[in-house]
Amino acid sequence: MPQGSLSRPASSTNVRIRFPWPLRALLRTLGAVAPGPTADVLLARMLRTRRPPLRVVPVLAHGDRVELHLSDGVHAVARAVGSGPVIHLLHGWDGSAADWRTLAPALVEAGYRVVVTEALGHGEGAGSAAHVRWFAESLRAATDHFGAHGVVAHSFGAAATGIATAGGLSVARVVLLAPEPDPADWLRALASHGGPRLVAAMLGRMAEKLQRPADQVGLRHTLRRDALVIHDVGDRQVTFARSAAVFPSLLRTDGLGHRGVLHHPAVVGAVRSWLGGAAVTGCVHGFLPGTCAGCALERDLYEPHCRAA
Repeated sequence: MPQGSLSRPASSTNVRIRFPWPLRALLRTLGAVAPGPTADVLLARMLRTRRPPLRVVPVLAHGDRVELHLSDGVHAVARAVGSGPVIHLLHGWDGSAADWRTLAPALVEAGYRVVVTEALGHGEGAGSAAHVRWFAESLRAATDHFGAHGVVAHSFGAAATGIATAGGLSVARVVLLAPEPDPADWLRALASHGGPRLVAAMLGRMAEKLQRPADQVGLRHTLRRDALVIHDVGDRQVTFARSAAVFPSLLRTDGLGHRGVLHHPAVVGAVRSWLGGAAVTGCVHGFLPGTCAGCALERDLYEPHCRAA
């Protein structure tokens, strides 16, 4: 995601990026007189990734490693471990295989063959930049190589999963954790300080990279509606309101944040149940059971075995 100070709007689903006023003034000027070159500079900065130090995930350390060659002559990397129906795990922006250090071993234990893909500019993937088409191509290449029963995707990886499924990827089950509903929102937010000409230039440049309209890659355009979607109401990176606008029946958690949702036992259990074909429903308050503070309070107050002696 682009760098900057992000505000969390109380009632809006829009992304907002704040810059110091001198930079806003500069962008207004450049956006008016040179929108194309300005868009090139902004887009190059936006697509640059911050590769964190590689962390070994023990369950993947001895798995099968495959380089996935993509259409632009670059490559991603996938590691596979376990046996059984194949489940693909796709991280988000600035993520890596380490994001799945909790879920991957749980799925292997449950009898799945787990494939963890690291996209371009991430983990073992090549380069230092990425965009959603490369994410989607990485997933498609991994599913072509290993086969696929299901996909679990986090954040930006969810948007890429939408593109992959719209492009013909067929899987029985899809799980989206803290999904990024529309990457184009970030383009618009970044360019909005430079005016409509810069916004149009940014969307046009991005469309060239994506090989499709940049404002047609959001999940409302690309993903089937039978996915299991879990999002934390306190997520400050991809706000809950943006996700709920696309998936009104999503399951909520509270207090886990953007990455903590990957590791909570209730989330792991729900993912395992869903991949196994079981229905997953929320508590009476709309939260994923096991993550609702209201249910916990009611249990402590009204169930005798929970009361202090």
